[in-house]
Amino acid sequence: MITAKIVVLLGLLGLATPVSAQVTSIQYFLIASGFFIDNVLVPFLVAIALLVFLVNAVRFFIIQGGSEQGREKAKRLMLYGIGAFVFIVSLWGIVNLLVNELGFGEEMAICPDYLPTCMSIDPRQGSIIAPGRISIDSGRNSIDTGREPGPDTRQPGGVYTGGGDTGGIDGGTGGTGGTGGTDGSTGGTGGTGSTDHLPTPTGLNSGISDLVFEGAAESNSISFAPGPPGAIDSTVAIPATETCTDAMNTLQLASAVENNQAAYLFYTDSGGSRQWANVTDATSPNGVTYDGDTIDQIRADGGGDLYLITTHQQDATDFVGLDANGYPPTSSDLDLMCDTLLEDMTHVTVDWNQIWVMDNPETLDCPRRPEEQFAFPVVESFLQLSQIDQGTRNQEYVDLVNDSDVPSQYRNALEGYETVDFDSYEDLIVGGVANPALEDANVELYRTDTNGFCFNL
Repeated sequence: MITAKIVVLLGLLGLATPVSAQVTSIQYFLIASGFFIDNVLVPFLVAIALLVFLVNAVRFFIIQGGSEQGREKAKRLMLYGIGAFVFIVSLWGIVNLLVNELGFGEEMAICPDYLPTCMSIDPRQGSIIAPGRISIDSGRNSIDTGREPGPDTRQPGGVYTGGGDTGGIDGGTGGTGGTGGTDGSTGGTGGTGSTDHLPTPTGLNSGISDLVFEGAAESNSISFAPGPPGAIDSTVAIPATETCTDAMNTLQLASAVENNQAAYLFYTDSGGSRQWANVTDATSPNGVTYDGDTIDQIRADGGGDLYLITTHQQDATDFVGLDANGYPPTSSDLDLMCDTLLEDMTHVTVDWNQIWVMDNPETLDCPRRPEEQFAFPVVESFLQLSQIDQGTRNQEYVDLVNDSDVPSQYRNALEGYETVDFDSYEDLIVGGVANPALEDANVELYRTDTNGFCFNL
């Protein structure tokens, strides 16, 4: 558990428990201090020092030009202004060293109410966001694969098989932009583009295949066993009244250092207050069992505006050999969104770098149709591809589509991007390849950070 891994160090420092809350508080104290000094204190002090210097420069050269005593006093105050500049720059450098160089990234920066311009910035800006899909339109239109797309012949709700809408990015080779990735079916052939960037298949199992289709695939479930959640003592403790930002940052830290997943319900109680409840009945590195009795009881007590939040562990991606920056939602996460107990909730997965938020569209009638469920592994595969290191994506893609353990129907769905140099694009653009599959799965999904998530509650 996270407390077991860092309690010795914090004990030596004399910090009180709960440990996870203390870690988050220390982090946020440094982050908030850095933000205040950078954006408020430093500009204010610089303005004062500049004013002192300029006023006394005028006094030295003009107003007190005939008074030696006045010139001496003005000169002294000018030196004080220069000294203030040196002090301010030193303070700014030290604070930024603490905030940036010690691992407290800018993605955790806060947006306080004393900076009115801050509130005009969309906290989701730059994230994967759009109603109805992951939808990075720039991703779909920016990748040049050297061919003209064929017509889009997909029907709403049809099976996503790698063709249609050119495989999710303009100019993909998923067939020829026809109906299902079958070469020349209905889309017109166009040019095929260059595949010189493609590496040779290693012949080894793909890490993404292990994570999506094989033994390391996530498996979530719901239990109605009597009693409180059975795995509370094996997961990080979140106080019931913890703030959203502190709790989410604690869960991101747990995703990085804990072995097993954990699940929490974040909800509004009958009195209108936000509350946290641990609903982890059983846990493993590749799945969690939600405590259905606890969720039912929270509802019965008047709980509403429910967010089901699950951690995704870095250990899981490390285990399959992926050097990943995140662990997006899985097929199992998407499948449970239509469970009778959970379908009215917002589903959230937390990894060590970002937060993924999923909703069912208002027009969706649960349970999902088989063709919608079919798209889940395709979504998961391309999202995970976007999260591995930029220089390894082409090799991982080639190994994925050549992995014999990938079922043939899914291999067909994943093929068709041979002319796309995944290594040359940012993760947001690569993630856009999942757009058509998300449309077919009928899922709303966006990626954000702690501040973006909590700001929008």
